Amino acid sequence: MTALPAVAAYPDSVNPFAIAGGFTVYAREDALLQNQETEGSIAVGGTATVQGSSGQYTIIHVSAGTGAYDLPSVDGDPTRFLVGQYSTDSTGILAITSAGTADPALFGDLKMVQRDGPWQPFARADWIRLNQNPSNPDQTPLIDATHQQYPASAAPPAGATGGGSIYTANTSSTAVADYVEAGRQASWDEASACFADIADPTGGIGYEVGVAEHVGDRIVLGPLSADQPNVLDYSLLAGATLIQFSAGSPTPGVT
Repeated sequence: MTALPAVAAYPDSVNPFAIAGGFTVYAREDALLQNQETEGSIAVGGTATVQGSSGQYTIIHVSAGTGAYDLPSVDGDPTRFLVGQYSTDSTGILAITSAGTADPALFGDLKMVQRDGPWQPFARADWIRLNQNPSNPDQTPLIDATHQQYPASAAPPAGATGGGSIYTANTSSTAVADYVEAGRQASWDEASACFADIADPTGGIGYEVGVAEHVGDRIVLGPLSADQPNVLDYSLLAGATLIQFSAGSPTPGVT
């Protein structure tokens, strides 16, 4: 009789959001961003295409809600936008501004894995700009990384420390996942199963959020739960450019 190999017991509880590594939005493969703004940070493992609905897509720290959060770190640098590649199908301006904070520790960087793509960095005022034709500095699509400078930030890091570079030290095909998922508490499949359990309306774990008002492109969400994970069917937001919380409702924040 042969004994079966020992299997380590899986923890009783995990945080499935840990797989996002502190990023507000994490797409393991490609992503298409078409609204106007994100408060927080974005990581895209494949190719990011940004087509801001107003001609500009801005990544800021806070406009409304809470600004009490830390930025994820890539190569030791606080980071707002981490991407494998940036698509030439993008339109307009991607502005990484970190608006809403005066704390230098929250001035987030652009970090790109691809170094030999079409995006060329150059100086614009006191920040670094990237487009495909520096001789026409306002030619779009373009990226403004307003807390990084040219030429210092245009050079790839010499070692494991980023030093404010727009490029990552890790250039492998799995670089973004290597950074983002370094502190994960569960595998991708396990985290996905956990999210599915939360979203299952028969399980009683998550709180299903409805739409209280939908007028044109404006949506007001129904009240949120203060003590359960809130679950919102993304299809309910189709076509919305303005999403608001109900008056008196708990709002997302740090506890």
